[in-house]
Amino acid sequence: MLTPSFEARQDKESIILTIRVPYVKISEAEIDIDGTNFKFYCRPYYLWLEFSGELVEDGKEKAQYEVSTGNIIVTVSKKVKGEEFKNLDMLTTLLGGKKEVDLRSVAAKPLIEVISDNESISADSAFYSQVSADSAYYSQDSIGSECGADDDLFTVSKEKCTLKSAEDDSDGKDKNDEDVTALLAGQYRYGFADQHTGVLAKLQDEIPSIIDCPDPDNMNNEERRFARLSQEQLNFEPEHYLADLMDGDNITNLLKYAFKPDTSFTDEEKTTLKDLPNKEYIIDSKQERVLLLGLVDIIFAYAYDNRINEGDNNSESAWCIRKLSPTLSWFEKFTDDVQEVVYCLYRRSLCYPLYRNYDLSVLVLRDTVDIFKNGKVYLLKCLLSVKKLLDSYEPYYILNNLYVTDYCVWVTIEKSSLDLELCELEEAAYLVLQEEEEEGETSSSSDSSDGETGSQTESSSESSEDKISQTSPSKEEEEPLAVTVDMERLSISKEMGEERS
Repeated sequence: MLTPSFEARQDKESIILTIRVPYVKISEAEIDIDGTNFKFYCRPYYLWLEFSGELVEDGKEKAQYEVSTGNIIVTVSKKVKGEEFKNLDMLTTLLGGKKEVDLRSVAAKPLIEVISDNESISADSAFYSQVSADSAYYSQDSIGSECGADDDLFTVSKEKCTLKSAEDDSDGKDKNDEDVTALLAGQYRYGFADQHTGVLAKLQDEIPSIIDCPDPDNMNNEERRFARLSQEQLNFEPEHYLADLMDGDNITNLLKYAFKPDTSFTDEEKTTLKDLPNKEYIIDSKQERVLLLGLVDIIFAYAYDNRINEGDNNSESAWCIRKLSPTLSWFEKFTDDVQEVVYCLYRRSLCYPLYRNYDLSVLVLRDTVDIFKNGKVYLLKCLLSVKKLLDSYEPYYILNNLYVTDYCVWVTIEKSSLDLELCELEEAAYLVLQEEEEEGETSSSSDSSDGETGSQTESSSESSEDKISQTSPSKEEEEPLAVTVDMERLSISKEMGEERS
C-alpha cells in the first residue's frame, strides 16, 4: 500500500483533511472513524492517522473529490467542540500504526554496571544486556567515511589547549563512562543519541573529505575536542581575517540581509515528512541535553549559509554546513552549556568559510535564536533543508543517516519541549562585554588627548592580538547582559599578531 500525501487543518468544530489520491476509482473509497483514529483506504492508497483528540460520526462528516486536482477533502467532526488538536502540521507524528522504538540508544549504554564493592549487577544492566542481544546487528552499520586530516595536526601538546572538561569532575566521570562503553562494545559511539559505531571503518579510502575527525571509532569525546581545537589553531589565517575586516563592502551587504521565516511546508517538504520513519526514542535527560546542544550547532551552520547566500543555496552549501557544524564534522558531543557551543561555532566561522567576520558570526547567532523562536515548524523546515542539501552531494548522505534524519523525526515528537534556554542563547549572541566598551572609550579618549593616530591596518593588527575580531555595535534599547564571556577562550592565537609584526 502507498501512503498518500495529505495535510490537516482544523476549525472549532471539525478536522479538514486534504488527501491527494489521483487516478483512483473514488467509489471504492472507504473511511473509518474510531476515537482518535482516522483511516482512509482507496486502492492503492492507505492512510492511518492518530490525532490528539477524539473524532465522532455525527452525520456532519462529508467527503468531496476534486477530479482536476486528484484531492479528496474529508471533513470530520470533533467530539469536543472547541478542542484544539495539537501538531496537525507535524505529519510524521500524525501517521498511525505501531511506532518503531529505536533501541540503539539503549544498547549504547554499558552492559555491565558496578554499583557496589560486592560486584553486584544492576537491574538496568540486565535489561540492557537483553536489549543488546536482540539488537546486536545495529553495531554492524554498513555506512562509512574517512577524514582528510593529517596526523601531524594532532601532535600539539595539551598545554596549548585548555579544555573545560579537563577541569570538571562530572566531565571526567562522563569520559570514564564513555571509555567503559567503548571497552565493552569494542569502539566508541557517535551519531544521534550514540546509536552508531563502526560506521566509518569501511569507507576511509573512499570519502576522505566527509569529516575532519581522523578516527572517531577509536577516539573519545575529549580526544575529538582536543584534536578539533588543535586543527582550528593551525587553520586560522590572519591574512584572510584581516582582508575581510578591511573589505567591508561585501560584509556590509550580508549584515543588511533581512531574515524572513516561512512557517508553512512546501509540497516537497510534506512528501519528505511523510516518508520519515515513524519511531520513538528512549532518551534520558542527560542525553537529551547533548542532543539539544548539537541541534544548536547544526542550525547555526544552516543560518550562516542562509545569510551569506541571502536565502539561496549554492554548490558549496552542503560543504559549508558540514564544515561549520562540529557535530557533523567532528561528531562532537557538548555536555556543558550553550556558551561552550557558541565558542566553538565562532571559532569555526572565523577559520573555514568564505566570509570570516566577527560581526557576521554574531548576527548569524541572532538568526539562530530567531529560528528557534519561530517555533517547531520553522525549525523542522531548516532541518529538512539541511537534509536536502546533504543528500545533494553523494558522500554527505551518510551524515543524514547518522544525525539529520533522526533530528527531523525527534523534533516532531510532541513530548520534546526543545527547552534550549533561549534567554541564555540570546544573551550569548552578543558576546560584547561592558568592560570592553569601557576599555574602548578609555583608549579613544587617551588617543585624542595625546594626539596620536594610527593607521587602520595597525589598529586592526593590535586588536587581533587581544581578541579574534572587533566587538559588534551596542544597541541602546538592549538591556545589560547577564552572561559574561571570557574572550581569552575565544581567541585562536594571541601570538598571531606578534608573529606578523
